[in-house]
Amino acid sequence: MKKWIYAGIFSLSAFIAGCKPNPAIPTVSPNIDIAPVTNLYVNPSSGEEPLSVNIKVNGTDTNGNDDIKKYDAYIDIGNDKIIDETISQSVPIDATRTFDKGNVMIYGQCTDSGGLKDKKGLEIIVSEKIPLNPPEAILDINPLSGERLLEVNIKLNGTGKDGKDIKLYQIEIDAKEDGIIDEIISQSVPIDATRTFDKGNVMIYGQCTDSGNLISERANKEVVVSERADLTANITLNFSTDIGYKIGDKLNFSGIVQNNTSNEIIVDNSKKDSLEYKLLKNGVELIHEKMNEDALLKLRPEGTIKVEYNNDLLTFTVTNAKINYKGLEIDTDWLDNEKYQYSSNQSSYKFAESGNYLIETDLKYSVNNNAYSVKFTKDFIVEE
Repeated sequence: MKKWIYAGIFSLSAFIAGCKPNPAIPTVSPNIDIAPVTNLYVNPSSGEEPLSVNIKVNGTDTNGNDDIKKYDAYIDIGNDKIIDETISQSVPIDATRTFDKGNVMIYGQCTDSGGLKDKKGLEIIVSEKIPLNPPEAILDINPLSGERLLEVNIKLNGTGKDGKDIKLYQIEIDAKEDGIIDEIISQSVPIDATRTFDKGNVMIYGQCTDSGNLISERANKEVVVSERADLTANITLNFSTDIGYKIGDKLNFSGIVQNNTSNEIIVDNSKKDSLEYKLLKNGVELIHEKMNEDALLKLRPEGTIKVEYNNDLLTFTVTNAKINYKGLEIDTDWLDNEKYQYSSNQSSYKFAESGNYLIETDLKYSVNNNAYSVKFTKDFIVEE
């Protein structure tokens, strides 16, 4: 930017009788290059973290704004005299940045074609975010599981924070657990309601809103409603004890598990289901056998599992069932004799001592995703 300065130098003429004064003679000063004027704007200049700030850098030049060839913005996060980011471009700057807690210095600079610069700085103060304390929703559901046409008590209470009161309580019920809210209960006092649910899973959600319009986290609980059924499994054990056991005799027995329900019984070892039996003497285990841990058994109504311990073998015989063993599925209906036999290499047990003995059989299974357990025990005496 250049400016011509004209200085008129006038000399005082001596007046001589009969003469006129000399006219003024203008002279030209050397060129003077004047720096541009930088305009720096930040908005806002203070606030809570995370603070989004608009930064603008432009300038004016008496020789025309086109003479400004470069605009720079320098960002010093922490105001530690270290520039963390520089924005440089040939046109005015209009940028937005977000800052966390602390002080930030923003500098703006314009440079003209002659290399002259003007730099300005502004400070931004970012304060720590004041944490909000929303209310707490307290959802109580009782019971959480049962058979169909299950009557469930639903309670929603809440606790306000920072002296705020709860102004709204809201319950949402997804009766089919399909993501669709089937019923909403909304009121200004704590909720205490009862609903009856049919078979299936039900999701219940609860939320509270306080007097400052802060909303609690959404509490949720699941209710599992099963089919009504006779879920009693019948276990009988038959012993070859016509003359009683004596020292030196081999243990021989057979036990039968029969599904007397109208539902499919599932014994899934991967879910800790099992069919096992134990032989004990005075509370000490002598034998403990169970189904293979890789087996999945689906016993249909009237289906049976027969456990036999004789001829030096433990044998499982299954009828009216599906068995999945190590990825191989076997349906007893496909077999010629409609039964499946599996034998272990467990040798038979020979009684070495007289005394009181106990056989215990335990079946853990599930029906409609509900877990059940049935146990049968039989005690006997081994004589000298």
